[in-house]
Amino acid sequence: MEKNKIKVVFTDFDRTLVDTSSIEHFYHRRLTKEEEKEKRGLAKDLPLVEGWREVFKELEDRGVIFAIVSRNQKTFIEFMIRKLK
Repeated sequence: MEKNKIKVVFTDFDRTLVDTSSIEHFYHRRLTKEEEKEKRGLAKDLPLVEGWREVFKELEDRGVIFAIVSRNQKTFIEFMIRKLK
């Protein structure tokens, strides 16, 4: 086993992995069901930041675990991961 092999990569979600600038006005407060629906509707068009698909492929090829760290809601992160696959 290599001594300095990377085993896990952590990254932030907002503006690092996905360009969330257009929905940030929904952050830092509790949303109504209608606001959550609106946020998810807008989110369906959010782009993955350029280059990440290649990074994911490289990490997968090397057997590196990839983890997302965020203050965003877990359900929203999971929604976005499903959308981006």
